[in-house]
Amino acid sequence: MGLLETFRTYLNEPFAETLQKDFEAAQAALGGDLQGVPSLQAALGAISAESGHPAFPKKSGLFLSAVHRLLKKDEALDLSVLGETLMDCVGAFGKGFDLTVKGNAGGFAGAFLESGALTLDGDAGDYAGAHMKGGLLHIK
Repeated sequence: MGLLETFRTYLNEPFAETLQKDFEAAQAALGGDLQGVPSLQAALGAISAESGHPAFPKKSGLFLSAVHRLLKKDEALDLSVLGETLMDCVGAFGKGFDLTVKGNAGGFAGAFLESGALTLDGDAGDYAGAHMKGGLLHIK
């Protein structure tokens, strides 16, 4: 199954009780396999076809956070591919690697960040940095 199909399956599952459980569901959906995706931007490009789905804003950010954990490297992400759609949970659950984001984010940007840095070159929605355990959050 390709990344888009994996994302569609995750996207159509009911929301979990907490962001943590939704993030764990994203990790489980990926199963440790990036399916040949070389970067976070490539992953966003692959899943952006579903940006009209009502669950996309929240679940896409958590899904990309799970992808970032698997990539195990510093990444950059340009959200302009989404047009006016705001992605929630950008950089949520970050651990060990930096993420630089260009564009406006929805709610919970950097939520539950453990280590590393999230740099957001744009506006952040409500609850940015909520429940951070470590790391750095920069909003320019």
